[in-house]
Amino acid sequence: MATIENVLTKKSIYLNSQHIFGRSPHSSTQLEAKDVSKSHATIYWQGGQWHIKDHSRNGTVLNGNFLHNNVDKLAKSQTIQFGKDVSTQWKVLDITPPLNYLESIEPDYSIIPLESYYALPNEDNPEIAFYCTADRQWKAERGGETIEPIHNQIFVCDGREWRFVRNELVDETVDYGRIKENAFFEFTLSADQEKVMVKIVVNQLEMDLGERSYNYMLLSLARRRREDIEAGVSADEQGWQHIENLTHEMSKEELKEVDQYNLNLRIHRLRKGLQKLKPHGSQFINIIERRKGEIRFAHPKIKINS
Repeated sequence: MATIENVLTKKSIYLNSQHIFGRSPHSSTQLEAKDVSKSHATIYWQGGQWHIKDHSRNGTVLNGNFLHNNVDKLAKSQTIQFGKDVSTQWKVLDITPPLNYLESIEPDYSIIPLESYYALPNEDNPEIAFYCTADRQWKAERGGETIEPIHNQIFVCDGREWRFVRNELVDETVDYGRIKENAFFEFTLSADQEKVMVKIVVNQLEMDLGERSYNYMLLSLARRRREDIEAGVSADEQGWQHIENLTHEMSKEELKEVDQYNLNLRIHRLRKGLQKLKPHGSQFINIIERRKGEIRFAHPKIKINS
């Protein structure tokens, strides 16, 4: 996320996609100087770049150049001064695109930028998982339920309140449909049937998930999806499996109890693994779909080698 730092106080702030500076208490960042207008200037993201627009009485100085009721592009290391006093001067530290973020309310204010996946309170004990699908739709998963978080929605986790803030603007829609359309999941079982290897294959490209604890879960769900496809079940209903049945099946296969908490932990690790899998693993981060009490493998193209 783009960041600017106050030259005097060294306080840094993340820029919203439409960030207003001025004396008004309704500004994104309120400035106290008397020569600053109530709505002095706006920094905004458009066309893949940050811009600054002055709409004040006294103007804004951008890197030594006077800007009055006009627009200019923003660049890293520039200085922005909204008034005569040094307290209104800011330095541009970062000009990366705006991101949705989590904003803590109490006790200590902090911001967590959301790129593609994040878990609260931490990755070792994921109570709430936020992830982004290939078509840039954000989901929040908690206790086996998945929702689409709305702007300013509050989530309580580990005694802290977090606000989900929609700040991302997608100027250009990147068509990942062709990648997903051409991809298939390939499962390979070892000779003794004890190991499951999983690859995502896109044309000549192979992305290997490696040998992981979640592979058997994926295989079980993929088998159910393929059975329903062969049986002619409608696409919307293919592959759904009751969570209790799945954990029971996994417990028998692994000779140890697998409960819903353990299942959710494996899904969390799967999403983290896909996020890191280059170059296109993050496009399959929602390979597991949920509805009340049920779960399924979300991709219809499956190949199983046994």
